[in-house]
Amino acid sequence: MISIHEARALLKPHEDDLYLCVSEAWDHWTEKIRPLVPVHYARGRANTLYDLMADQARTRFGNRPGVQVIERPSRMFLLIGGSLIVRFKKLSRRLRTANYPTQQSQMFDAQIELPHLPPAGRINIGYRLNRLQTGYLDILAVFSVNNHAVWHYELERPSSNVVHLPASEEQAVARLVRPKLQPGEKEEKGESGNGS
Repeated sequence: MISIHEARALLKPHEDDLYLCVSEAWDHWTEKIRPLVPVHYARGRANTLYDLMADQARTRFGNRPGVQVIERPSRMFLLIGGSLIVRFKKLSRRLRTANYPTQQSQMFDAQIELPHLPPAGRINIGYRLNRLQTGYLDILAVFSVNNHAVWHYELERPSSNVVHLPASEEQAVARLVRPKLQPGEKEEKGESGNGS
């Protein structure tokens, strides 16, 4: 069993991107997909949102040190710090997931080791919808045993609109971005600003 303090320490450097995996998926759903489907069912929405969250997670965490993306048939997990497994889920008001009770989902929810996942604590990063299901109320980290929340905490909305790119892309962007020079100015080289 992983404590809330251990989990928060592992998640802290990644909380902004975990939040954005969910919020960006919701925004994509509401702006691009929902208008195309006049009638939608909750199951279809949840499945589409899962795929969008998993895609966001692959993009944001695919090259991040200390995070491993684990792909399994029709499921994606994040292994953070070698000791915490994260999956993305829709949550009920009582912080329960709505899984079809397969052996795998029951073992995951019971914190029992699964043959295809490393031994580690398991949590859900999930969203709860408002009563009209027109938006999410919050995005939470939830540790459950047998689908009963033992502890949870709310992920906070990132303080800015900064998009955290995978390290390789971020480095490439940094090489491309240079300050605009005024006519007659020369680009400074080195940190001292004296051209050395």
